[in-house]
Amino acid sequence: MPTDPFLDTLQENLNIIKERQRAVETQRRVCVEELSRRICADRERTDPKEIYARFKERLPDYQREDLMILCQHLFSPTAPSALEHAPSNASLSADARATIALVHNPYNQAAYQSFASGIIGAKAYPVPSFSDACEDVFDGRCEFCILPIENAQDGRLFSFYGMIDRYDLRICAITEVETESNTGTIFYALVGKTLPDRIPKGARWHLEGMIVEQAGTLPSELFGLTKFFGAHICKLDTLPLPYNDHSQRFYFRIRLAKHHAEAVHFYLSQRYNRYTNIGLYPKL
Repeated sequence: MPTDPFLDTLQENLNIIKERQRAVETQRRVCVEELSRRICADRERTDPKEIYARFKERLPDYQREDLMILCQHLFSPTAPSALEHAPSNASLSADARATIALVHNPYNQAAYQSFASGIIGAKAYPVPSFSDACEDVFDGRCEFCILPIENAQDGRLFSFYGMIDRYDLRICAITEVETESNTGTIFYALVGKTLPDRIPKGARWHLEGMIVEQAGTLPSELFGLTKFFGAHICKLDTLPLPYNDHSQRFYFRIRLAKHHAEAVHFYLSQRYNRYTNIGLYPKL
């Protein structure tokens, strides 16, 4: 079959253009990396939000991945933590420190044993209800409390997440407890105002958060973030907002390296006005 020289030339030109586009994209990525590195050079002396704003001024036609690259440089393994030590628990009394409020039952006690093994000087503080446990942490009588947050039958236990939000607390660690009937496990959370240095730290962490979005939509950037930072999505849930048919709460839990979790948290806080951090924590 005879060939058309003009078509062959067009195909050749298209292949050349494709190669040039790849080269331009590579060059652009290198420039964005260098811009991020230089802007983040004084990270320890400058607020991350200021650096973020400065980057966008320098690159007004930024793309989503450009901001991810910046956040990756902002929160390198050697960068100061933005989540772990704020707010501080320095005001806690000696009696309250390492005290864990819990409602006594066999499963809660098993969760306490798991958490206590990672906290020096841990001591139990019995309370009659989970709301009392949260209130004791909020008022500073205890450093932590234990809440069930998920089980095999009901999935995410939204009522307990509501307590975490209402008392402005954060998940500091999670553990699993097997049920007697072997029907599944219960996830328990160690909840407090901040994550202290005394809790054992591993290479992989969980970042848990909530984003309010329009009903029927998902925060698409979350999936791009997990791919960019090599994260694993552990759980996704949605819950309608009460008295609002147009919005919903979008809950997520992802597993990734700790410094990447810091970067993802910061990115989401800048991109979504209605993003809430629920916890950055290890699994014990």
